[in-house]
Amino acid sequence: MTFEIAISTMHKNHDEVLEMLKHENIKCDCIVINQCDEDYSEIIEENGQKIRIFYTTERGLSKSRNMALCNAMADILAIGDDDLFYYDDFDKIILNYYECNSKADVVLFNMDDLYKTFPSKNRKCTFLELSGYISMEATFRVSAIQKRFLKFNEFFGTGSGCFNSGEENIFLADCYHKKCRIFYCKDKIVKRLPGDSSWFTSFNDEKFIKDRGAIYYAMSKIFFPLYIFRFAFKNRKKLKPFSIFKSLSLMRKGKREYLQIIKP
Repeated sequence: MTFEIAISTMHKNHDEVLEMLKHENIKCDCIVINQCDEDYSEIIEENGQKIRIFYTTERGLSKSRNMALCNAMADILAIGDDDLFYYDDFDKIILNYYECNSKADVVLFNMDDLYKTFPSKNRKCTFLELSGYISMEATFRVSAIQKRFLKFNEFFGTGSGCFNSGEENIFLADCYHKKCRIFYCKDKIVKRLPGDSSWFTSFNDEKFIKDRGAIYYAMSKIFFPLYIFRFAFKNRKKLKPFSIFKSLSLMRKGKREYLQIIKP
């Protein structure tokens, strides 16, 4: 069984890409999608590591990840980013889980994060909890994703020009709807480094709240009311000065904006 990790980045030259991988402690095979001002690719093979770099003029995080999915050559693909630190042998931890669990199509791994904690026990994921995971936890059995023609929704994610986040949650929801078997593993593979988010401003920001509405509707029309109420109630203190009712109203507005964008 083989493994690759897909890293999304922007405006880096050859040497800067290699320095980024060194800084992130990535020593395994990888696909780097480098959104810049040129279109070409290169392959670097050294010390048992194969690095495939795709330089592209496309923009948007979801487009970057879709390009990685289309070009994946390994059995298992992990989704990465350019501001993380991966623990030693993280690739072996991932492969070991898949080798021991042949039923797994998608596995979400634990991580060290400044902003939240994740479950301490292995388990099969329920649909309603998929909104709580983030992209750098996600790994996929490539054959399961490709045969279902799954891809990231390009209206969502940094650089989309529409909704600034949520692309991974929508993707996981699509995986669930297409009968992928999704599991969570308590083993930590990565640490998110301190720094400014490229999309998060604060909870009490109208754009952020509206985007949550669009995300939840794209995840599930049926569970949309439950998702938005849970979000508004759970985060009611963080959302101030917006009341629960105002937050619900903004998320419904986000849903309407999404419907307008996808309208034929």
